[in-house]
Amino acid sequence: MVVLGGIAVVVLAVLALIMAPGFEGNKMGETEEVEKAGMVENTEVMKVKAIEFEIYYSPACNCCKRYIAYLRGLNYTVKQIETSEVAEIKNSFGVPRDLWSCHTIKAEDYFIEGHVPVEAIQKLMIEKPNIKGIALPKMPPGSPGMGGNKTEPFRIYYVSESEKGEFMII
Repeated sequence: MVVLGGIAVVVLAVLALIMAPGFEGNKMGETEEVEKAGMVENTEVMKVKAIEFEIYYSPACNCCKRYIAYLRGLNYTVKQIETSEVAEIKNSFGVPRDLWSCHTIKAEDYFIEGHVPVEAIQKLMIEKPNIKGIALPKMPPGSPGMGGNKTEPFRIYYVSESEKGEFMII
C-alpha cells in the first residue's frame, strides 16, 4: 500500500504541473509537423532503397564484396557485375582518374565511385543534382567495406560535365 500511495503522490504532482498556468506541454501542430517530416524522409529513403545499384568490380577484390554486403545489409538492391574491364567502365561513366577507387556503381543516371557511405548516396539520389556522379577516392580506412579505423573525415566529391568539387564531408 505504501508503494501504491507513493505512485499516487507522483501522479498528482504531475497532474498539478500540467494544469499549472503557463504550461504549454506538447503542441499538437508541432508534433504533427515533426511526424510529417519524419514520414517524408522515410519515404524518400525507401525510394532510394528501391533503386537497383549495379556495382562493377574485379572478382579478386574482397573489399568490394564487403561493400556489397554493407549495402545489402542496409536493404539496398545490388546487382553484382564482376569484370576485368574495371578501368574501361570507369572511363565510360566519366569518372576522373584521380577519383578512382576499386569499384564503380551505376545508379539511374549517376556513377558512385568507391566506398561511399550511404548518407552521401541518399543525398545524391534524393536531391538529384545535375551532375555525373560522386566519388570517395582511393580506399580510405574505416570507410564502408574497408577494414581499419577512420583516420580523417571522408571527402566525397561530385563530378559534373565541366568541373568537380566537394559534395559532402562525413
